[in-house]
Amino acid sequence: MSSEIEGIDYGAALSQFGSEENLAAILKTFVVKIPAMLDTLKKPDTETLPAYMIQVHGIKGSLYGICAKKVGDSAAALEDLSKEGDLAAIKEKTQAFIVQCETLLAGINGWLKANAAVSETGEKELRPAPDTGLLKKIGSAAGRFKTNEIERLVKELNKFQYESGGDLVEWLVEQSENLEYGAIAERLSLIT
Repeated sequence: MSSEIEGIDYGAALSQFGSEENLAAILKTFVVKIPAMLDTLKKPDTETLPAYMIQVHGIKGSLYGICAKKVGDSAAALEDLSKEGDLAAIKEKTQAFIVQCETLLAGINGWLKANAAVSETGEKELRPAPDTGLLKKIGSAAGRFKTNEIERLVKELNKFQYESGGDLVEWLVEQSENLEYGAIAERLSLIT
């Protein structure tokens, strides 16, 4: 796998997540989640300032989480300005921050695309159906919004091909990447 993603301390990120596969999974979630969060920052005004502060705080945490310190520091500066209520400075600096994030997202998407073929390691073992015990654990974790547990369990489930129920596994992978834990908990409560 390529070890360069502009804007991310790749060595620190790899050390934090333990493997390139884990890093790729986290970055896939990041590129799905962040664009919608950035949309809420585009028109800051006095009414939207509380929501702006919450969103920029969440983005900051996500950026630091993937070891994108420079862009994370920009988010922290915007968060401080929002706490101070400095709307003029926020309006002045937000667009440049969004451009920084979009550049980072483009770099991550490029890295994910370039490394997609490398992460596939041959054929998956065929099983009759997804493990009911594992589905119960995923449903329980989703009901408690346990992100790391959900990601780990869904990854375990996705290691195999299934004679029946494969569509459910694909749906779970997609929903977990989109952080749709309520939908996961609801659907799995009907199954298990």
